[in-house]
Amino acid sequence: MNKKRVVFLVALLLAAVGGLKYNEMRAEEARQAQERLAKAIVLPPKPPRNWRWAGEPEWVVHQVVREMVSWSLDETTAVPTLAVRRDPDSKGPGVFEISLGGTGARAIVVRPQTHVWDPAAYVEVAASLLGDGPRESGPPIPGLSELLLSSDTASLLKADGLLFAALIARPRDARLHEQAALLWAAHAMRNSADWRVNPRPFLNGVAAHLAMARALSPGTAPGTDAEIAGIVIDVVVMRQTDAMQRIDALAKRADADAARAWTNALRVRVTLDPRRESNRPPRTRIEKLEYLNAISRSQRFCSVIAPTAGAWGLRRSADWARDSLSCVDEEYLAAVGNPLELQAFDAMELAGVQGDSAEEGIKALADISRAATHQPGRPSAIVPVEFRAEAGLRHVGHAYQAIYAGVLSKSLEGAAKRFSEWAAPLRSLLPEAPLLELAQDRADTDPTRSIENRDYVRAPPDTCARVGKLLTDRPDLLLYNDWLRLQACIGDPSLKSAGRNGWDFVAVPGTGLITVGPWSVGAGEKEPEYEAALARAPWAPSSLGLLLRRHAKDKVFPTTAELLEAYGRVLDYNTSIMSYVLNQADDPDLVERLAKQVCAADADACGLAGWRLAESGRLEAALPLGARAVAQARNPIALSQGVSWYVSALQERGRVAEAMRIAGRMAEVYSSAGLTMLGKAYERMGQFKEAAETYRLITERYATSEVEDAFYVRHAQRYGPAPFEEETAAALGRLFPKGLRKISIEQAAQATQPLSLNFRGVLTNRLRALGLSHRDSFLAVDGFVVETPEQYGVVLTFVDEPKVVYLVRRKDGRVEEISAETYRPHYGVVVKRRMATD
Repeated sequence: MNKKRVVFLVALLLAAVGGLKYNEMRAEEARQAQERLAKAIVLPPKPPRNWRWAGEPEWVVHQVVREMVSWSLDETTAVPTLAVRRDPDSKGPGVFEISLGGTGARAIVVRPQTHVWDPAAYVEVAASLLGDGPRESGPPIPGLSELLLSSDTASLLKADGLLFAALIARPRDARLHEQAALLWAAHAMRNSADWRVNPRPFLNGVAAHLAMARALSPGTAPGTDAEIAGIVIDVVVMRQTDAMQRIDALAKRADADAARAWTNALRVRVTLDPRRESNRPPRTRIEKLEYLNAISRSQRFCSVIAPTAGAWGLRRSADWARDSLSCVDEEYLAAVGNPLELQAFDAMELAGVQGDSAEEGIKALADISRAATHQPGRPSAIVPVEFRAEAGLRHVGHAYQAIYAGVLSKSLEGAAKRFSEWAAPLRSLLPEAPLLELAQDRADTDPTRSIENRDYVRAPPDTCARVGKLLTDRPDLLLYNDWLRLQACIGDPSLKSAGRNGWDFVAVPGTGLITVGPWSVGAGEKEPEYEAALARAPWAPSSLGLLLRRHAKDKVFPTTAELLEAYGRVLDYNTSIMSYVLNQADDPDLVERLAKQVCAADADACGLAGWRLAESGRLEAALPLGARAVAQARNPIALSQGVSWYVSALQERGRVAEAMRIAGRMAEVYSSAGLTMLGKAYERMGQFKEAAETYRLITERYATSEVEDAFYVRHAQRYGPAPFEEETAAALGRLFPKGLRKISIEQAAQATQPLSLNFRGVLTNRLRALGLSHRDSFLAVDGFVVETPEQYGVVLTFVDEPKVVYLVRRKDGRVEEISAETYRPHYGVVVKRRMATD
């Protein structure tokens, strides 16, 4: 039996990572290839970093003006240097002094009225740079709309080549600058789906070309391309209410298929609503990509994304595959191959880099990024190669982080570690390599090492040192989540320039962007601009979460009314938010409605949705959800984690054979949850030796005896220690080193190490309903002293009766006894009988 399980585990692991060429030989080849490259390629000298930016606003203004200066140069003009300084006392978006050095040195002041990406803020600068020369006009580039509505790598490159040739010939043609703005906007849309990618470098280009177009055609209404590009800015900076008004207005008068496709795609991007008016597939590729993005971000059900793309005839490619990378499984790998290489070779193509391997290509892309001076220069493309190279590097970094999370979620033994080791040579070539190392740390949190109970594990000093260098050299590479993870380096000398308040949430003025980090400049949570930012982004999940936080005043568990007030707008279609509200709500009717909706949307969600419904007291309503999970779920790991309650319910109803078949099937997954399910099923059948053997397998596989120890202690309390006397004594020593002690309220002073309800997973909805908070502590449960979450969990399994008695120490020091009804995971022996349904 053990051999069969081992063979099954190995086969499953190899299948899941086989498409990644996931073996030791591959890792060794990659390591050798990296060494050869390091010896063969001499890195260019690092340019002087005189373009460092004090904050993001300076970077934005610098990049927008840099693009405009570059396109204002002619063959006889000397290339100036550029520096930007923000008046530290200026309010709102800021006041910026732009210094152009060299021949004809001058200073220009920019005062954005709305936000730093607003093209209107730069029109006067553009007019000054372009001068009073004659305006040029000619036909727009034919076929450009179709290329951008596709926005695959080949189309973007073709569009860039056609448009660049025309704009070099007619640099004062406003219509061509509008088309250039839309090309930059297409890149921004492609680079703003999720995780590590970043649209902001491309928004700078959109703003620059829209400003030049307006400067070259004052008094003329912008064309459709310019209007769409401007809406893209609003969409990406989360000015969602303004964007929807502009989308609606454009849709009413749009008389071209291209404009209608763009308005549809942008509407889906804002709302993340994947519902459609008809069953017909979206017409253009960009619409299909946006619907896939909405499915991924509002539903996150792996079983939906790939089949939907296949039904629409959408070829698997780097730009849509990145949204499902965490869904790594055998089917995905069989179709895509190596997702890291898919991203790497696409990045190489986008930047025009040649190479025989992903490692060689990534090294070349990193060299391009490293050599960029971030100063003006005569254009060689509409979107300069360094922007395309850095976007490609971000995509590869995104792929690494997403695949790592996806493999980790499968709970395959050592799979995440092996993947990380295999990908290390490629990862180390990325500029954001230390940030990816921080992201890895999140998978191995240890509450005993956390910082202020925030689950941030202290990062190694060498990682913090390399992150600190990024902080000074390339802060534009760090994203929102990176800033949050940098708390793992608080106190490290390399981050001494970032004060503790550098991680406070701020609203970027004039936008709906709520961000964090020492590089961010904006309004704090108590300022009116922060409230305005939340109001500008009523569909953004991040803004909705922050809105809930404000409504609930940072309570661990918000009320149902507060949940509905924050999330009501998207609760009909966003199953990710449905799942969150389902797990937080205390209204059984709402719980039942959401559980059924989530299960109907995807069978893989049925197990946990059914558990939540059963926990709320509606077990009969939950049974169909468990049945659908067992019959139709595709993710065996997730299924094994979500249907233990269903197996118990079947046993209680006499459907013993059916229950044991399901438990045996889940155990074959060989996850801890699956084996625990079978062990529990044996316990409830009174087959204690079989249960002990099953729990022992968990100890062997995971090198921790907590589950097995809990069984012996529980069995001793219910039935006496025989026949496991020795095992029970050892288990008690590990779980309860001070012994299994009972106290009364009069003896409360004897509990010297109460269990804080602030521990993750201890404070539940039911406890909150009793008036408990995360600042309270448990002294005892059912009379037994509890000092750790593990002890608390074991004590709850000593009996099956729903009544439980808590001995609580309140935050003010008062001690009181609370009795309540609770849902317990029953372990009592069930009647061994079969019903006709078996």
